Amino acid sequence: QLEQMDEVEEELTTEETPEEEEKQLNYHHVQDLQNHGISIADVNRLAKAGYCTIESVAFESCKKLSGISGVSEVKIKTIQEVARQYCPCTFSTAAQELQARQNMVQITTGSTALDNLLN
Repeated sequence: QLEQMDEVEEELTTEETPEEEEKQLNYHHVQDLQNHGISIADVNRLAKAGYCTIESVAFESCKKLSGISGVSEVKIKTIQEVARQYCPCTFSTAAQELQARQNMVQITTGSTALDNLLN
């Protein structure tokens, strides 16, 4: 048991590089927009308005973002273009989803009654 505890402790204390941490994050901080040509003043305005992640900016409507004082509509479009490059929005129609669903491989439990319940 002591060996297992030592292994767990070693895993927890192992430091990760920033690249490895970035891969594990499911979001990107709004400050990262500075690396793509968005001014620090605009990034700070977004943060003050409550937009802490790039994803929140990318998926917000232009109308709501235009309510941020000091950020013009042209800037908003530019910011959203950059943000959507970080997290591309993929849209698929219902027909495409149906096609993908029909191409799915189905497995069986071995019990027809249970399979019918699960489907």
